[in-house]
Amino acid sequence: MPVDFASPVDPAYATGTALRLDDEARVSISPASLRALELGAELGQAGELRLIHATPPLEPSGVYGGRALSSLRGAIEQVRQDAQTLARSLLEGLASEYCDHPRISYAVAHGVPLMFVLDEAERFEADLVIVPVSDRGRLARFFLGSTTDRVIREAKCPVLVVPSEAEPVRKSQPRSA
Repeated sequence: MPVDFASPVDPAYATGTALRLDDEARVSISPASLRALELGAELGQAGELRLIHATPPLEPSGVYGGRALSSLRGAIEQVRQDAQTLARSLLEGLASEYCDHPRISYAVAHGVPLMFVLDEAERFEADLVIVPVSDRGRLARFFLGSTTDRVIREAKCPVLVVPSEAEPVRKSQPRSA
C-alpha cells in the first residue's frame, strides 16, 4: 500500500492527521490514506501488509562539473539517505498508531512513485494494491498526472481505490488515544 506524505498546510490533506518529525517539522497524511491503511489491515489479516513510500527522485544536474558535481552528488546522496530513514520511521509510527495487523513490512526508496509502486507490487507478488485517491483538483491531475490512474491501468494485480472522501473508521484518532 503506497503512503504519501504532504506538507501540513496542503489543503488536500487538511482533514487528515499530522505526524511530528521533530520540534519544528510535520507531515500530513490524508483521510483517504488513513482509511486505506485501515482497510489494508482489515483485509489481509492472514497475509502481510506492505507499506511503501517513494522519496523524491533527486538527481544532480549535469550542468555542474568537476568538484562541484562531486560535492553535489555527495550532498544529494545524504539527503536521499536521510529522507529514506525518516520515511521509514514515519511509516512505522503511522502503522503503530493506526493499524492493527500482525505482519507489516516496509519498503522505502527514492524515485518516481508510480514506478516504485508497480515494481514493488510485482517484486512482493502482491495480491492487491490499495491506493488512496489524491484530493488534488482536476487541473493539478491534468498537469501532474495521476499515479493512481496509472497504477489502476498498469498493475498486474487487482487495485482497490479508496476515494478521497473516505473517512477513516477511527475518525483519525490513534489506537493509543
